[in-house]
Amino acid sequence: MIFLDSLPPESHAEYALVYEARAVHDTATLRLSDYGIAAKPAWIVTVVTPANGSGSATIPGAYIEAETGQFVTPERSDTVVVKKGAWQALDTADPLAPKTGNYSWTEPLDRVKRVVTPEDIYSPFSYGGTIVFRPEPKDYGARYFVSCRLLFPEWGRAAAEALKAAPQLMGSLTTASTDNTSWAMVEKLAADDNGVLATVAFRTLLQSPGSFVAWLPALLKATDVKKLSTFAYLSLAVSSAKDRAQRIMELGKLINETKEADRLLAIAYAAFAVNLFATQDTAAVSAANEILGKLRKRVEELHIPIQDHSPWFLIFKKSGLT
Repeated sequence: MIFLDSLPPESHAEYALVYEARAVHDTATLRLSDYGIAAKPAWIVTVVTPANGSGSATIPGAYIEAETGQFVTPERSDTVVVKKGAWQALDTADPLAPKTGNYSWTEPLDRVKRVVTPEDIYSPFSYGGTIVFRPEPKDYGARYFVSCRLLFPEWGRAAAEALKAAPQLMGSLTTASTDNTSWAMVEKLAADDNGVLATVAFRTLLQSPGSFVAWLPALLKATDVKKLSTFAYLSLAVSSAKDRAQRIMELGKLINETKEADRLLAIAYAAFAVNLFATQDTAAVSAANEILGKLRKRVEELHIPIQDHSPWFLIFKKSGLT
């Protein structure tokens, strides 16, 4: 159980939505090379469980005066966000690495930020989640969790398996665009049952412009809805203008052919994640909104119920489609 489970229904729905969106983004953009694959592997896949009060704001040194009951704050004091809790490893690259640990740090409460990070939108250290990171033993606090990526809870083991296989796969992933044998291996990997490996391979294929026409429609029919989310995110966020138009067309065709609500919702999570995390790419955001418009129409055609605080309700509301 993660801290989200203890929140009231309306708050739970909001945080569950942004958890899913960040997991789509983080998994879609995860790079195996961030975890010391080329040299000595260094990674930990873990479940983070925040302590009570993690994610809340406080003023260091503030207190309630017993005599008057007034709240007293020190001069020149700034509000900070507390992040504290524990983590339990699911798997590690190094058998001798810690399997459990505690964390505790504070961060300035900066209400106006020029660049919003995934951690600002949803923090596993405040609300819980499954993550992969590269430990930095010489550092403390947030700096210990290098290259931290939020994962779907169901994909924790898959991430560990992908990282274990990475040393044997990096060559093919690197040379796929220039070597036919490597390309064939990566194309096969994109259909793998391991969602993390499939996502990494899918991104590699997309980064070869104009090569997607033959294999894209088949891969978008992935039965795993989490894979469909990461594939749809990458189709919207990683592309040239010409390629993006083709991918929007393929996603639109898929939406019109799909009757299963969970598969349509998987695409909606992807488009919503683009709106949250690819804000610097106006073309990607425009494409995501176009897809959300197609989804809104399809949901109406299929008479899929949109209940208050449901993912559909929140996605359409936050996207201005209610």
